[in-house]
Amino acid sequence: MKIILVITLGLMLSFLGAEEDSIDTVRNFSLPDINDREVSLYDYVGEEVVIMDFWASWCAPCMRLMPELDKIHNEHEGVTVIAISIDNPRSINRAKSMIRSQNYSMVALFDTNQEIAQRFQVTSVPHTFVIGYDGEIIYEHTGYSRGDEEELLEKVLEYKAKSDNE
Repeated sequence: MKIILVITLGLMLSFLGAEEDSIDTVRNFSLPDINDREVSLYDYVGEEVVIMDFWASWCAPCMRLMPELDKIHNEHEGVTVIAISIDNPRSINRAKSMIRSQNYSMVALFDTNQEIAQRFQVTSVPHTFVIGYDGEIIYEHTGYSRGDEEELLEKVLEYKAKSDNE
């Protein structure tokens, strides 16, 4: 009986997921930026499509994704990338140094106690979310392989095109 229930629930969720990419609505939060100024998520949500990526300086796939995210941030109007480091207080200087040395222009925030990462149920990095104008999470992806940035950008551009036509 348990197996039938699990299969039925799984099928229902897959059908629902096929129709709607939306996962959840984000609540606002604030975190310190690279200069220790508090930055709010809602400074960007509503104005732009937000790509929010959780990363760590010790994560090799994160280091490969970061330049791709910065490129998206710089080349696509109406899209803001917020990179949230989950480095702990001991390694935060390394994360800040990496952001500075690469001259990234995306918004860099620091979640040293991983409170925000826990809120978004981030269990591994990189973990990327796309947040629409209304605060809905429209796409979520964990990990990074070359080419994932193309799928991410495709989701962003599809959403923007759909929203612009409404």
